Amino acid sequence: MLRLLTLIILVGVSAGCRPKPRPRPMQRPPPPSTEGVVLEVKGEVIEISLGSRDGVRAGDRFYTYREDHFAGEYEVTRVQPGRSLAKHVGRPVAAGPPQRNDPMRRKDSTNLFLSGDGVVLSSDNADVVISLGSEQGVRPGDRFHAYRGSRRGYGIEITAVHRNTSRGTIRGIDVVFKPARNDRLIKETPSTLAPK
Repeated sequence: MLRLLTLIILVGVSAGCRPKPRPRPMQRPPPPSTEGVVLEVKGEVIEISLGSRDGVRAGDRFYTYREDHFAGEYEVTRVQPGRSLAKHVGRPVAAGPPQRNDPMRRKDSTNLFLSGDGVVLSSDNADVVISLGSEQGVRPGDRFHAYRGSRRGYGIEITAVHRNTSRGTIRGIDVVFKPARNDRLIKETPSTLAPK
């Protein structure tokens, strides 16, 4: 009987001395996805194929495209795990509203600036307004080239920078077209200046 009582006491004491399970490490949020598609269009609101599982948060902004032309800027208003709703912000563009399956890309200072996804917003004689500004790292004196498909247009030298837009002056005479609305932009670097 004494043995049984001793055994019960030892089991009880050892159960209280067991190490507590380690807390699970906090899961990091997923890295933000940068590309998706338009799922549905409802007037000024679109449903996009990225959600909280892709790192999307309310307030994030995306650019939509139609046949490689800028089709509008949208700000996320509601987020679900696999999709989000976004409302049109900014001015209407010549490409018209997006359509189902149009590609879209997150607007941020890295993918926008480095991948050359800025566009010409307007062009009047030698003055050009572009869709990149101080938030994307643009500074006065930066130079860009406008592209239509694979054709390179005149260079643009930035003279004034605002938050999300910049104004520049057309430079160069060695190419076939002047920048026009929705032409894509690529910043001049040693690689873009190399002869083709």
